[in-house]
Amino acid sequence: MNRPMLWVGVAFAAGTFAAAQGFCAGLLVPVLLQLAGLAAPQLIRKRIDLRTVSVVLCFFGLGAFLWNLRMSGPPGDPLSRYAIDHPGESLALEGRIRATNIMLADGKYTSFELAVDRVTARGQTFALEGHILVRWAKTTGALLADQQVRITGVVDQNIGHVNPDIGDFEEYYRSKGIQSVTHIYGEKAVEHLGPPRRTSLAYWASRLRNYQAERLHACLPSDIEHFVFAVWLGDRVGMADTEYQSYVESGTAHILSVSGIHMAIVFTTFAFLVRMYVRSRRLRSVLALVVVLMFTVMSGARLATVRSAVMIAAYLMYDFFEREPDAKTALSWSGLLVLLADPTSLFDAGFQLSFLSVASILIYSESFTKALEPAPRIVRSAVGVSLAAQLLPLPLALRIFHLIPLVAPLANLFIVPLLSGVLWLTFATAFFAMFSHDVGLIFGNALAPLVYLIRYVAGLTAQSVLLPSPTLVAMAIYWGTVVWLGLAPVAKESWPTRAGVGLLLFTLMVLCWQPLSAQPRVVFLDVGHGDATFVQTPGGTTLVIDGGDRYSTLDYGARVVAPYLWANHLTSVDYVVATHPDKDHIGGLLYVLQQFRVGTVIMGAVATGDPLEAELLELCRWRNIPVWRVQRGEEIPVEGATLSVLHPTATWSDASGINNTSVVLRLAWPGLSVLFAGDIERLAENSLEPGAFQADIVRAPHHGSKTSSSPSFVRGVGARHVILSTGPMSGRTITDPDVVQRYVDQGASVWRTDFDGGITVTTKDGELLLEGARERRGYLVRPSGQSNSPIDITGSIPGPYLVRVGGPRRRHSGKRH
Repeated sequence: MNRPMLWVGVAFAAGTFAAAQGFCAGLLVPVLLQLAGLAAPQLIRKRIDLRTVSVVLCFFGLGAFLWNLRMSGPPGDPLSRYAIDHPGESLALEGRIRATNIMLADGKYTSFELAVDRVTARGQTFALEGHILVRWAKTTGALLADQQVRITGVVDQNIGHVNPDIGDFEEYYRSKGIQSVTHIYGEKAVEHLGPPRRTSLAYWASRLRNYQAERLHACLPSDIEHFVFAVWLGDRVGMADTEYQSYVESGTAHILSVSGIHMAIVFTTFAFLVRMYVRSRRLRSVLALVVVLMFTVMSGARLATVRSAVMIAAYLMYDFFEREPDAKTALSWSGLLVLLADPTSLFDAGFQLSFLSVASILIYSESFTKALEPAPRIVRSAVGVSLAAQLLPLPLALRIFHLIPLVAPLANLFIVPLLSGVLWLTFATAFFAMFSHDVGLIFGNALAPLVYLIRYVAGLTAQSVLLPSPTLVAMAIYWGTVVWLGLAPVAKESWPTRAGVGLLLFTLMVLCWQPLSAQPRVVFLDVGHGDATFVQTPGGTTLVIDGGDRYSTLDYGARVVAPYLWANHLTSVDYVVATHPDKDHIGGLLYVLQQFRVGTVIMGAVATGDPLEAELLELCRWRNIPVWRVQRGEEIPVEGATLSVLHPTATWSDASGINNTSVVLRLAWPGLSVLFAGDIERLAENSLEPGAFQADIVRAPHHGSKTSSSPSFVRGVGARHVILSTGPMSGRTITDPDVVQRYVDQGASVWRTDFDGGITVTTKDGELLLEGARERRGYLVRPSGQSNSPIDITGSIPGPYLVRVGGPRRRHSGKRH
């Protein structure tokens, strides 16, 4: 093994990570590091061999240089910057389709990515570039990549919801260069301007992918179609959340994203067969590479599949040049190639998990296989690879899914071989269906028993333990420990020494799993049209005030609130406050109550008899969570702060509506006071005691609608900042421009979750600091006075959700004047 070459990918990734964190900013420092790497062997030529040091410095500097060069421009792209200066303007956009989703003949909804090069606005046509996500409803037409089209719509910079500390699908699209979104409706919403270029690989890949989808749709039993589409075409849009969750809890969710495991199955199976008939290593490598490329194209040439193909291609080069395979160096070089093409892949959870899994197998599978002697070789090999594959990805998977599957190796031991049969039978179905529908039906129906068995095993082994996300320090200690244990046999360390050091490092990791202290903060989460707030007081008391909405297709408690709590290392909450039983306030709390240990649930003094309130109370009884109905004048005990109940009174009636029964709270600690006003309307506002509800920050009642925030209330609260927790409802927000202006006229700065994303409030040296999640990530942020267009968040993300592990960000003061 050429040892310095092993470090090229590692060093490049480390340089990219350091630059993304701001530790290696600008272009000068990376250039100096590269020059130092080139000069080191010359300056100390006779002392020691500095080839490894030279390689590390050069590629570390190169990774940092390319990242900083890529991120040096202004945020967004020309199209999104134009749209933010012309809010609400309908634009005619022309360009070529970059990528499409599967669109079946009986489908009514699809989305595609458009590379815009020309725009028509106000009767003028001009060149303007940008990449946009197009959501197309009420359509029956299929689209192919590279087609030239024209659409008309309002461009919106907010692709989805953005919150601190957790991943989201807006981040996924932005990592692909998509900076904005638009919505179009009707069969004639897309005008075709020209055919695709016949030399375009994207065109042929999407054409083949859609063709296969139509053939499979015609030949597969309907109850297994969504599973086959996921494992063969990487499209799990139609899969039920309950089924997906069973794969997550059994540790087998990786089979639902066409990536490393699928490519490995295709490659190893074909390599085994071709080795029986072809003696030439070079010819075998060429044939295997052709099969890998064919599978890549057939599955749609998605990014995860292409990355896996690059890894295998790098490994096959050793066979092609008839050299002894060096899997670790090939892995390092393949990682370098992927990051050179797209440095943001370093922060893609799919890439991280696939790469760590492959690395783990290469480093540890042999040790596990030997440890299982004297079991039969085929058993030792299968179990050894399954155990090894979990080792390095474990802390990252825990950070993404917040759980540890208890029997993941056993589940994978059964499911991965079954997946091999599914992949080859799917290939046979798609292939023979091109010539005979009846023959395709035979293979399609033969898939059903395998898919049913996979589902059964996943459901049977869906046993897991929920854990909070580990800190980056704990993850580093874990990886350092397992790498050291893997290398210790090479260094001939004794077992007692290895066990003792390993136990010491494990203890240190457990101690560092959660931060020793957390910064006091108030976080207004972005949950669309709804409310959800997290509070941590200076003394460490934690509260969740409302939890957003719950739909049949989306639960904000599961999508936003719980992931935020897990990402901040919490498995318990001291108080959960349900201000009133409107669905957009307490719908998401039900999931929180199911998943977390809750000290007390706080509700208003008025029992409304609402069905959702009854469901919440029943869940509290089942979970043995005490319920405290509060009234004006009571104080909720919290450490390091005061939390006062201002409304409702004990005698308040719900005759004026559920909104006016909302619990109103005033939170205060040195340097900060916040008023949480629920959905109270003018009648309840007028009942508040004068002088009791003044605060630095007010969460505007009823999302800033015209039913609330009367002039006397706005004057009485005297806030320096107003938070509007709002989002589209039936295509538009209920936030009233006159209400917004009323706060502005009183000197308050306006923060909106639909514009700023989740808003974090902290204090430093007595100064109040506010920061929006969009601004922190370097996204374009619309001024608070602009109107907004709909945000559809019900779409599906191919592969696992993105979770930032110390990913790229830009720091801002978060102050507004």
